[in-house]
Amino acid sequence: MGYQVSLRYKLALPVWIFVFLILALLTHTTIRLIREFVVQAFQARILSEAETFADSIKVDFLLRNFSSLQTHVDWLASLGDVRGARIIDLEGITIIKSKLQSDLNEFPPTDPPLIGAEAVNRNLYGVAVPLKLGTRRLARLEVFFSSQSLEATVREIYRGRIFFSFLAGFAIAVITATWTWITIRPLFRLKNTVQQILKGRTDARAKIHTGDEIEDLAEAFNEMVNRLQQSLKNLRARSEALEESEEKYRILVENASDVIWLLSPEGQIVFLSQGFSGLQRQTLLKEGLPLLLSFHTDESIQKFESAIEQVKDTKTAVLHLDTTYHHPETHAEVFYSTNLTPVFSRSGELKGIQAVSRDVTELKRIEMMKDHLIRDVAHELKTPVAKFQMALGWLEKEMEKTSAGELLKEVLDLMKRNADLLMRIIMEIMDLSRLESGADRIIRKECNLNDILYRVCDDLEPLAKEKRLQMEIKLSRETLSFLGDEEKLYRLFSNLVINAVKFTSKGKVLVESLKNGKNLRVVVRDTGIGLEKEDLERVFDRFFQKTPATHGMGVGLALAREIAVLHGGQIWAESEGIGKGSAFIVELPQ
Repeated sequence: MGYQVSLRYKLALPVWIFVFLILALLTHTTIRLIREFVVQAFQARILSEAETFADSIKVDFLLRNFSSLQTHVDWLASLGDVRGARIIDLEGITIIKSKLQSDLNEFPPTDPPLIGAEAVNRNLYGVAVPLKLGTRRLARLEVFFSSQSLEATVREIYRGRIFFSFLAGFAIAVITATWTWITIRPLFRLKNTVQQILKGRTDARAKIHTGDEIEDLAEAFNEMVNRLQQSLKNLRARSEALEESEEKYRILVENASDVIWLLSPEGQIVFLSQGFSGLQRQTLLKEGLPLLLSFHTDESIQKFESAIEQVKDTKTAVLHLDTTYHHPETHAEVFYSTNLTPVFSRSGELKGIQAVSRDVTELKRIEMMKDHLIRDVAHELKTPVAKFQMALGWLEKEMEKTSAGELLKEVLDLMKRNADLLMRIIMEIMDLSRLESGADRIIRKECNLNDILYRVCDDLEPLAKEKRLQMEIKLSRETLSFLGDEEKLYRLFSNLVINAVKFTSKGKVLVESLKNGKNLRVVVRDTGIGLEKEDLERVFDRFFQKTPATHGMGVGLALAREIAVLHGGQIWAESEGIGKGSAFIVELPQ
């Protein structure tokens, strides 16, 4: 802590200096006025004496009695503070001068001539009085007086005034300092109370009764300390509760099977609950995200970076981000499913991105085994079903040649319809497997979305009429052109319309297209059985069926979602509940 000056000195010293300056100014002004008065009185006196003497020698001057004039001038020069005298004619020639002058040049002629009483130099005053006869000027009398008596008088006045001013200033300084000390004394009491509180005595209070603002300040300070003491108690209780809660969360996070981590908006790893397979937590915290991504496949790196940018731009979560990670030591594939969730401040600013990564390697392997099994089973079923269809075709032709053909036609048609359904299911399963594995890729070319929807509705209108449903088409008047795979999009919208017809017993199926900003949107709406809220996402899962009695294998909507995703779009379902119809919306980038 630096050098400090007491508050009383800070208050008293400026006041004392101000008062001293005022007194000095008043004293100086007073002394100047007194000096002027003294000088004026001195000048009036010597002028009066010179005029009286001039009147006394006027007769001798008129009679040209120079000896008498000399006697009078010498007598005048011998008086107390008179230094010399002389009579000068109108031409400026000295006629008579006092003989007592030690140096004739001590009183040289003044230029211009003296008029009245004037200071000749620092120690001498000169008085010029005309000798007149009536109104006619005869000569002038110049008398020179010493100013020592004048200066002595002024000095005496100076001593008295300065001494008085010093005593007054000192008295005022003492009074000011004393009053300042008495006035601010309660502040030092308040300061001592603050120091006691800082030392830990939170029960200390300032007891001040001055009847002014300092007392109000002390009361406000005591109230503040009371509230602070209560806040400290509350804070201590909250801190203990927070420590207990943090301990619970710490145990929960550290023992979680998933990897919980936090990214800053700049992409730095801020928190990490545990390491990834083959990578220690401390290593990742030190090296950062680039080290983690270096063990991912190129496709996974691209997916992860795109997901991060999506969270930053849209400020929405990205769920179930599947990435492939290579173990640093064994180089085995490890599959992670990550949920990225934005973390906001109270002002709504993005503060970070929370990530929860789960090792789904075993699930992925089981899913891959299941996919392989389904694909293999579908492939194995394709051949016998195709042969069965061929056998049904041959049987139909043979039965047309006999009379029994008409009798067994209904049975044969039923067998053909079910065989065709089975073959369509097998083909959809195989198409979905190829799309998911990446074996079947989309071929983009310029196409018109409205043309695709017209063809879908035209082909499936008989299916709607068979169930006595109205097929309504409401397409955009604009040409909705974009780059896409026309055949796969046909499959996508066909599956949506077939699904709508399948689950609608009465009413209509509406197919609508429109432009939504930079995207193209297609809505397939029905008046069918509707969906519950929890089924809006699950309906796109493979083999999802609400009830065992549902027709089909639950592959069509999964295939539709896969085609939409491959085109960079998205698909979702909307429904107000059971019995209120459904709407499937597809949005594709133009």
